[in-house]
Amino acid sequence: MGGFLTLISIPVALIFVMIGPLLAQHFPIPNIHTLFYIVALALVFDFPGQTFSGYLLAKERYIATSIVTGLFVTTRFIGFTLPAYLGLGVHGMVWGLCLTTALRSITYFLYLALIERGEMTQETRASWRTKDLFSYGIPLSLSNIVGRLNLQADKYMIATLTSAEVYAIYHVGALEVPLVATLAYSVTRALMPSLVNAHDQQRPDRFIHLWHTSVVKVSTINLPVFAFLMCFTDPLITLIFSADYHQASVPFRIYLCLLPLRLCAYGAVLRAMGATKPVLTSSVISLLVNLVLNYPLYLWLGLSGPATASVIAQFVAIFFLLSVIRQRLQITWRNVFPLRQVLTGLSVAIVCVYFCYLCINQVSRFDALQPLTPSSTLSIGLLIYLMFYIPIAWPVGFISTQDLNTLWGWISLKSLRDKVTA
Repeated sequence: MGGFLTLISIPVALIFVMIGPLLAQHFPIPNIHTLFYIVALALVFDFPGQTFSGYLLAKERYIATSIVTGLFVTTRFIGFTLPAYLGLGVHGMVWGLCLTTALRSITYFLYLALIERGEMTQETRASWRTKDLFSYGIPLSLSNIVGRLNLQADKYMIATLTSAEVYAIYHVGALEVPLVATLAYSVTRALMPSLVNAHDQQRPDRFIHLWHTSVVKVSTINLPVFAFLMCFTDPLITLIFSADYHQASVPFRIYLCLLPLRLCAYGAVLRAMGATKPVLTSSVISLLVNLVLNYPLYLWLGLSGPATASVIAQFVAIFFLLSVIRQRLQITWRNVFPLRQVLTGLSVAIVCVYFCYLCINQVSRFDALQPLTPSSTLSIGLLIYLMFYIPIAWPVGFISTQDLNTLWGWISLKSLRDKVTA
């Protein structure tokens, strides 16, 4: 796969080399055409290296996957920031990008050549065809491109129709809480090998159990975070960006609605079944819905309109993916998603944040002459919220004793202390 991707990267890199001089004349940066040559070289390294973490994950080596992913993220960050800090400018930053992609690619090939050496036997080669790789991978690649356009569609429109100040406010608010990518998607991605095995062994019950259990576990974190941030958006925005961006709380609250919607990577569930074309179809549908609704909702709702269009588009895509999953698993709508558990958790989170809001108001009244700072509001609010959430969520069965033990292990650094003791 690494060699195959390297071959694919060469024509893509040549395209960058060819269009570089044409695009360079549109940017007032000296010698910018050379940047395209450096990016072309970075692509040659980047294509094969991207499979490294996926390879480790497929072998269910989760610790190694997290180490490799963390290493690459860290080196990429250093590759960008260090040249900028040293005053090397854009050229130095792009060279830093190139070096980090080279590091990832070299590490990948050295690992497979020296540590996990294997032979491509006739039996192994007969189990897959190049055509299979294309039919599986091309829809995913296209869906990633369409998905990136979909994420930026509302921002492009706001940038076109409004001033730079309004765009800055909208851009601050129109963002997803990182939990969507770091938790929900990571959990589903980690489950991929188990889901693939369950599907290949024709065990739909186990497939559904693994998937639904992951959704419920993710919701025990996402749903309380959703309710808490929905209530305390204003102090959060003020704390991070200052009071000048208070209007950003409107699109931020709307984008928060993605948290209870995206409790897993629905496309990854279909990928585990070997189906990638529906993932591309859902991305295209979502983009079309987003484009159709963006401008009318902007005229009707103002800045909250494009954000609302983005959330509606994601909901339509999720509904489409769930319908495909239901058909492939041959189950009813009632069994396709753990709706009862999710609604239970959402209800608990909303009730707890309501009591938390009442308590914060009482605290503010006692100190009316000196209002609480945003950091104090968030800290006190979080403490009160947990005091309500845990005693209520545990008896109703939304969080388990094991969940509480895990939480306490994180807070008390139990795993770290155990390693030090050992």
